[in-house]
Amino acid sequence: MNPPPGFGPLEYIKSGPREWTLTAFWRTPYGVVPAGFVSDGASSPRLAFAVVDPGSEFLEASVIHDFLYRYGIGTRKDADRAWRDTALSYGASPRRTRLGYLALRIGGVNFGWNKA
Repeated sequence: MNPPPGFGPLEYIKSGPREWTLTAFWRTPYGVVPAGFVSDGASSPRLAFAVVDPGSEFLEASVIHDFLYRYGIGTRKDADRAWRDTALSYGASPRRTRLGYLALRIGGVNFGWNKA
């Protein structure tokens, strides 16, 4: 699949059970994610995997979300919206995206916002 407008190709390797490492810079509407950046995918509690699998249709959204969180770029709400918008841009299920977005808004403050 070609990336949606505004995004370059996402190149990565699966470097651990829940870990993806970018092998090249990734251009996004939210900034350039550097090569070597490591994401844990959708870092949600195990119960939420039924809605948001860490390495599934939400991988691109999760990488940009992790990047924005890790470096404190914008607000938490901006990062959560970037996750939602990126997921939809890459063709994720709108229903599952809405549920994942709600989970981010409710629980994200407890999982690392500005705790680099």
